[in-house]
This record gives sequence, C-alpha cells and structure tokens, in this order.
Amino acid sequence: MRKKADPTIKDVFEAVQGGFGKVDRRLDGVDRRLDGVERRLTMTETRVGGVENRMSGLEDTDRHMLRRMGELESKMDEVQEAAEGLSKAFDHDTVLVMEHEQRIKRLEKARG
Repeated sequence: MRKKADPTIKDVFEAVQGGFGKVDRRLDGVDRRLDGVERRLTMTETRVGGVENRMSGLEDTDRHMLRRMGELESKMDEVQEAAEGLSKAFDHDTVLVMEHEQRIKRLEKARG
C-alpha cells in the first residue's frame, strides 16, 4: 500500500480557491434575490404612495361634501321657511276670496 502524499501548497491553494468560487456563486444568487426583493419593495412603496394620494383626495372630497351638505341644509331651511310663509299667505288669500264670494252671493240674492 502506498501512502498518500502530503498536500502541497498548490493543492491547498486550489482547494481554497474552489471554496471561494463556490461562496462567490452563492453570494451572486443571494444578490439576485435581494435585487428582486428591493424591486418588489420599490413597487410596494409606489403603490402605497398612490393609495396615500387617493386617500388624501378622498379626505378633500369628504370635507367638500360635508361643506356642501351644510350649505344644502341651510338652503332647505330657507325653502321651508319660505314655503311656510307662502302657505300662510295662500290660506289668508283663500279665506279672503271665499268671504268675497259670499258677499257677492248675498248681493246677488238681495238684488234678485
């Protein structure tokens, strides 16, 4: 049986170089995966920014709608007051017309 020869510096250097090559290839794979994660994070940040912009727009719309609702309620109150006034005036005019008709009927009877 022949004994194995002790490794030479060249053998050790080649083994270390091969190990570093494997580590480099694995790190390249990790870099590619991290690039993918970074790309997805950037896309997520962009989408979240868009959502925030839309939410801000909704807040503005909400404030606008609340202001408009207040204006409409005020207008409705004004219309209701005007309608009540017209109703009273119409009722008063109706009574006056009916009284006038009764007077005319009485006058026609007295004449006739």
